[in-house]
Amino acid sequence: MKDNKEKPKRWDLTDMLDIGRRLFKKIHKRKHSTNHNHEIHFLAREINDWLPKGINSMIDGSYSPRHLKRYYFADEMVDQLHPSDRIFQHVLLKQLKSTFKHIMNPNCYHFVWSYWCEICNTTY
Repeated sequence: MKDNKEKPKRWDLTDMLDIGRRLFKKIHKRKHSTNHNHEIHFLAREINDWLPKGINSMIDGSYSPRHLKRYYFADEMVDQLHPSDRIFQHVLLKQLKSTFKHIMNPNCYHFVWSYWCEICNTTY
């Protein structure tokens, strides 16, 4: 007799790589006209090195994001993630959203527990 219960989703390296490549393609398409020394062009040339290594480090639990870049303006300060960290965090979000599909509103992007979300009107 077979058990019809769904097994918990495991880390799927090929799916995660595909998600990361698609997001990078979108980012690179928007930034393709930037200066030739921009970091996005370096990342594009070396995507087959840093993307699999980063996703493998997320899977084995050793992922550590780079430092934020901080930009100062006259009226505000902006912290910005490195593009590779944006991609890794997006991949992680995709994995977590499928795991918590049954308790999260599709329009909600909050993963802070014990938090009231105004978008989906629920407490986490």
